[in-house]
Amino acid sequence: MILAFLVACETPTAGDLVIAPAEGERPTATATWTPDPDLRTRVELTGPDGPFLATDWHDAGLDPQSAALIGMHVDSEWSASLVVEASEVVESVSFTTPPLPVDFPSWSLTGTPGWTGWMLVPILDDAPGVVLMDAMGRVVWFTSLVDVRVGGGRSRIRRDGLGVWMASMGDQPATVTGVSWMGEVLETVSVNGLNHDYTELGDGRFSWGSFDCRVDDTLGRVCGNAIKVGALDGPAAAIFSTWDEFDPHTDGEVTGEADWTHANALFVEPDEASAWFGLRNFDAILHVDLTTGAVLDQVGGPHATLLPEGPAAETYEQHRFEVLADGNLVVFDNGTAESNSRVVELALDRDAGTATVVSVLQHDPPVFSYALGDVHRAEDGSTLVTWATAGLIDDFGSDGVIRATISAELGLAFGYNEVVTELPGMVGF
Repeated sequence: MILAFLVACETPTAGDLVIAPAEGERPTATATWTPDPDLRTRVELTGPDGPFLATDWHDAGLDPQSAALIGMHVDSEWSASLVVEASEVVESVSFTTPPLPVDFPSWSLTGTPGWTGWMLVPILDDAPGVVLMDAMGRVVWFTSLVDVRVGGGRSRIRRDGLGVWMASMGDQPATVTGVSWMGEVLETVSVNGLNHDYTELGDGRFSWGSFDCRVDDTLGRVCGNAIKVGALDGPAAAIFSTWDEFDPHTDGEVTGEADWTHANALFVEPDEASAWFGLRNFDAILHVDLTTGAVLDQVGGPHATLLPEGPAAETYEQHRFEVLADGNLVVFDNGTAESNSRVVELALDRDAGTATVVSVLQHDPPVFSYALGDVHRAEDGSTLVTWATAGLIDDFGSDGVIRATISAELGLAFGYNEVVTELPGMVGF
């Protein structure tokens, strides 16, 4: 039950704060209020541990204001306060976030995390969904809509801040669904060929990995992969195709019509001028110009321009990776059941044409993730590793020592994730 009480009111024109919890047991809410005609206003949240987050400042005016309150963990008491800039609290409302559904998947945290922020991660089990968790592993948002097929396990926070994108890629045509922080479906777009990974660009277009299937005279129907750029629901161009660089008769092995190159990861550089494209079946990662489609670099695989320096630098059926600020490549290397999975950092020397091992991270004891897998390197040198099908997320310090581990219940897997240090529309105070 929401209880409202007046704390102070030096500006009578601002007030009427109302907190409307989201439906479906989510720990989010919508705040609405009457603004001040002359000064900016915002809503500040206080939780069990004290001051928490605040909304962005909203401009002065006469029209009613609203904002999504996100980042709160479940089953907790909260206070939302309407604040006028350079003034006292106008009004406060107390409310409680609901507990998780009784059948919600579970995981536990051991150790003390050193990272800060939030992780958006698909949960892959009998009832797939997507959660946003904080560094302590606490759920601060989730959705498990039955009509949204998570499939390949990729979700992204929308650039407009309204919620998240969820992709279904198990069947074709694939779909990308926008879901609000309150759990409402905003739109669903059919994207034929979408496979494994995508990124929303700064101009509102998307870049994504797509199937590129063609009929060969002797091999029959063979599916390679392409990088496409464009609007999800409008014109899109195939910027690059594996058919441009490789030949199914001489490069790799065609083991099934959809399993020649098997692209599974796409990393768009911050300037969005180029992208790195991972080909699992070739144990290769390509660097592609997003304007011309030219291959700028290739780490491993047929026709590599950067050859692994020794067996330790070779990856096997790798999944997600990141390009670091210094140009190094940090890769989730799935490996084999015998070698187990690892994260390897590679220094790329274009003059020498080599990729050399800088460091290696593994869970303790080592585990084998036969599919998926993700890695995120922070500015301080720490690393978050998602051992996907093993149901583990490790927080490594810059010294390579595990600081904390999230361990999921048996049978639960984590998909590709997105790590952010800020939530849309929310700031610290």
